[in-house]
Amino acid sequence: MADQTEMHDRMTAMENQLQQLLTSMQLMTNQMQSLQVNQTLAPTLPEIVVPKQTDKAHMGDDDMPELEDDPLFVTAEKAKPDNVPKAEQDERFAKLEEKLKQLQESRNSLPFDLSVYEKVKMPKKFKMPEFEKYDGTSCPKAHLQMYHVRMAQYVKNEPLMIQSFHASLTGPALNWYIMKNVNLLDTWNDVADAFLKQYKFNMDITPSREDLERMEKKKSESFKEYAVRWRNLAAQITPEPTNKELMKLFVKTLPYEFRNRMASTYVENFNQFIPVGEQIEMGLRDGWFNEPTHQGKRFTMKKDKEPTTEINVAYAQPTPSKPQMVRVPGNQQDGGRVPAPRQFTKRQFSPLPGPLS
Repeated sequence: MADQTEMHDRMTAMENQLQQLLTSMQLMTNQMQSLQVNQTLAPTLPEIVVPKQTDKAHMGDDDMPELEDDPLFVTAEKAKPDNVPKAEQDERFAKLEEKLKQLQESRNSLPFDLSVYEKVKMPKKFKMPEFEKYDGTSCPKAHLQMYHVRMAQYVKNEPLMIQSFHASLTGPALNWYIMKNVNLLDTWNDVADAFLKQYKFNMDITPSREDLERMEKKKSESFKEYAVRWRNLAAQITPEPTNKELMKLFVKTLPYEFRNRMASTYVENFNQFIPVGEQIEMGLRDGWFNEPTHQGKRFTMKKDKEPTTEINVAYAQPTPSKPQMVRVPGNQQDGGRVPAPRQFTKRQFSPLPGPLS
């Protein structure tokens, strides 16, 4: 509300300044014309004819001065205007010309022509509607329809329709409106035609299945917002995929934590995905699901909860014994002695606490 009031005040102030500028320029033009007229009208004096006089001493009573056939015409020299007033007029005229030139240059240096706003008749209690900003990436025809709906009560006021159209644009579309001087067009139909011609390519481009598969959920986007955005894009595909294909394509675009849990969930149509996804989103946020941590994990062949039995095996080390020499009668070469057979002690094992099987 404050922005709209400020915009209305600024437009009123610009109209007043423009009116003052035009008035001052008109006054200066009239003054210059009057000075030019005064300079062209120079004062003239009548010619005075003076007869030639004779010497009065030699003139009698009856002697009358005779006029010669070719009298001497003595013409009085025309009075020349003083140089000082003329110089002052020239200086004043030069100053007026310089001031007018400065005003024209300052007017031409403005980034836009203020005269276009003279045609705008602001209705009483006018309130700028809230528009959905068009950035040049969607259908221009749909945007024009929404603009007409918002400005339905002002459609007959074409200057207002033209000068308010920029409020519904943003980004590249707003730059196009300013750079192409769209506000200087005469009728609203001209503005609408130029707008459709500029962004007609958006009407020729239709999304495909590849566009659906490339979509991703933003981190700052809720599950419901992403599902609605994805479904709106899918509705623009021709021919529209079946319900089963839509669900399969949608699940593929979800993050792992959603896709892993929704793959095992049975739903009949796409609309049932939204409440299921919101429940998973809530569980992830509140910590319902314990995600396994892979840091420092040790892999063993035994189960975590299987009881283990410790077995201690004691090995009895045999004591070394010297071989006994046995005398064999009849063998004299080696003294009749042969080594006795080696004796091994039996190993002793500690008993087990239980059977192994």
